[in-house]
Amino acid sequence: QALRSGLKALRALGINGISVDVYWGIVEGAAPMEYDWSSYKQLFALIRDEGFMAQVCLCFHGTEAVPLPAWVLAAGAANPDIYFTDRAGVRNTHCISLGVDEVPALDGRTALACYRDLMTSFRVELEPLLGSTIVDVCVGLGPDGELKYPAHPRDRRWNFPGIGEFQCYDKYMLAGLRACSHQVSQPSWGLGGPHDAGAYTVWPQQTGFFNQYGNWSSPYGKFFLQWYSDMLMQHADSVLGIARDPPRLRLHAKLPGVHWWYNTASRAPELTAGFYNTTSRDGYLPIMEVLSRHGISVRLRSAEMRSSEIAPQQACCDPERQVAQQRTVAAALLVPVGLENAHERFDESALARLEASLFDTSLPQVQSLVFNRMCDSMFEPGNWSRFKEFVRRVR
Repeated sequence: QALRSGLKALRALGINGISVDVYWGIVEGAAPMEYDWSSYKQLFALIRDEGFMAQVCLCFHGTEAVPLPAWVLAAGAANPDIYFTDRAGVRNTHCISLGVDEVPALDGRTALACYRDLMTSFRVELEPLLGSTIVDVCVGLGPDGELKYPAHPRDRRWNFPGIGEFQCYDKYMLAGLRACSHQVSQPSWGLGGPHDAGAYTVWPQQTGFFNQYGNWSSPYGKFFLQWYSDMLMQHADSVLGIARDPPRLRLHAKLPGVHWWYNTASRAPELTAGFYNTTSRDGYLPIMEVLSRHGISVRLRSAEMRSSEIAPQQACCDPERQVAQQRTVAAALLVPVGLENAHERFDESALARLEASLFDTSLPQVQSLVFNRMCDSMFEPGNWSRFKEFVRRVR
């Protein structure tokens, strides 16, 4: 009843769509290829009955609240290398490694086969709603549904504004790195990630790899960063290739807002997240080329953030310039752009910045906005009043 009341209030404002996270761990949670869409069917029926369209976010990652399917966790207990792994050997049990995209390590199926089968089930089970109630699908490509490595985990290993760590130490990723190093006749480069890349919480200047004149710009550094980023781009290409049908749905992919240390030479957090984006190299061109080839829109985060607001100032954060870079590259390749806010904020500063991002005439036009998110604090009197006025201005 509370959800229905909230939806009615949003509909009265003229909002026409609701975004819904669909988790692998719920739909295929009990056993391989046994899909249960019942709870989502009820939710989509409610959304339809209240006059909304729906965007589905297919989430192939887990969270503390919604873990990966139980049978995947069982496979991980038997073979922990299916998970992303850091230099210390710590496994991220919320994310399946890119290294098993084409390895039959999940009850005899590859990770890509699992994603394909779930998407096929989605199309079959929700066919009556596709193109009418469900019109958009955001395809999950990694942690938080975003295309990235889990380099900045929400646990005690990392805190802001740490640079994060490379996630390439499961046996499958290491095997790929070794093979690539032999192709360039540098077998010593395939032994692992950079030895001088620091740890999750350090700052770039505290490392030999990421400081201004560090090894990120050496021949080895360029080789490793190219390989690490290429693996992520290949993953996106493979998953999005599977997702392209049916054509009557609009497809989207979400990029992260890794904006701290953006105003430094190496942009270390973006490198550990998988985007080879430095002051001398555009790391968003490869993913925009993938999206353009598949006819898929991009969703960009952090649109409500002001660079001047973020502390500490020494962390050289610049979400505004980063989003502008991403939007500019997308426009060059005719990739439609959508925006969303990174945090649940209802203060006037955040709402005004989000509005300015939507209507910035110096950048290509924005096609859509997803506002995060409907929650109890949204309906507090002051917040609700500011949100209503925001919706009135941007509709």
